[in-house]
Amino acid sequence: MKKVLLWGAGSFGPAVYEEVKSEMNVLGFLDNDSSLWGTKVWGLPVLGGVDICKKLEYDEILICSRASRYAIRRQLLEAGIKLSKIKDAKIMPGSFLLIENPELGKEILLSFAEEREDIILYHMLHNVKDPVYWIDVGANHPVEGSVTKFFSDRGGWGINIEPQDVLIGELYADRPRDINLSVGISNEPGELRLYGSWGRASFDPNGPGPGYAGDGIVVPVVTLAEVCKKYVPSHQDIHFLKIDVEGWEKQCLEGMNFKEFRPWIVCAEATLPGTHIPNYDWEPILGKQGYILAGTSGVNRYYVAQERKGKAPFIEEFCDAEELDSHYNIIAYAKYRDMLTLEETLSRRALSRKDKIFWALRLR
Repeated sequence: MKKVLLWGAGSFGPAVYEEVKSEMNVLGFLDNDSSLWGTKVWGLPVLGGVDICKKLEYDEILICSRASRYAIRRQLLEAGIKLSKIKDAKIMPGSFLLIENPELGKEILLSFAEEREDIILYHMLHNVKDPVYWIDVGANHPVEGSVTKFFSDRGGWGINIEPQDVLIGELYADRPRDINLSVGISNEPGELRLYGSWGRASFDPNGPGPGYAGDGIVVPVVTLAEVCKKYVPSHQDIHFLKIDVEGWEKQCLEGMNFKEFRPWIVCAEATLPGTHIPNYDWEPILGKQGYILAGTSGVNRYYVAQERKGKAPFIEEFCDAEELDSHYNIIAYAKYRDMLTLEETLSRRALSRKDKIFWALRLR
């Protein structure tokens, strides 16, 4: 069995131990809190801090903290531990604490998207066994509000298109496996002025909404057809195309070559920017290219390529954001992020063994 050390003897370390003990030989805990060294937590010895790693024989160190994992990883690397030996523990702490009355037997899913777009797409693509591949126009942040983070965490990859420098920098850092393009998308190549910022950025001067008085910035633009031709690997299925560009959806679709490149699903924002007022004058473009409306949810409309109907792997029937609760236990990332704050607070407290056991069981 693989020999592992668990970094973090606080509230989540025991939960991780319970998760992995049947598959791994857990040697003990590591922790920066020297008051724990030489004691036992959940029956395992707390062996010491980073210095003890040099004296032990092990295969991996599992980091049992989400909120501090980057700082811990940096600490281990600076101590000379090889990156290949440092892993994040594959557990979702707090799952059952975050969900009121969780139904056993349902998958527990962490949704990063604002309106559960990621879980809607996951449900539709549930029968796909290969890693999901996407094109995300208006990718924005790699985590906050992301439609693709959910799939990236499951081994998927794709093309993220985001013209804002601060956001493309975040994508480069978080998604090294993906192709991240710092360009805009329109119906012809060239340059356009981008107004607004973050989730309200648009090539439409009205896209950022009332009160915006900026001059914008000029950015390069290309067509979706160009992006696909240059970056989509030969014979690669495009499982979904997501478009969120604050009023510029029509121009994006006009520049796509749907005859050569056939996303299985197209998810596009279908309201006036910043509102729930319907606005999808671009829909005939998809209709002419053989896409059928599967359903609507929130501000988005979902379309399926007609040739995918009845063809394995089958695309599941559309399920809107509210109906998903009958299939899955869903945690909103914002709520999960709050839980991480609690995790850090608990891990820094001098908890009794009884309290540690209580929280470990509650947070499994």
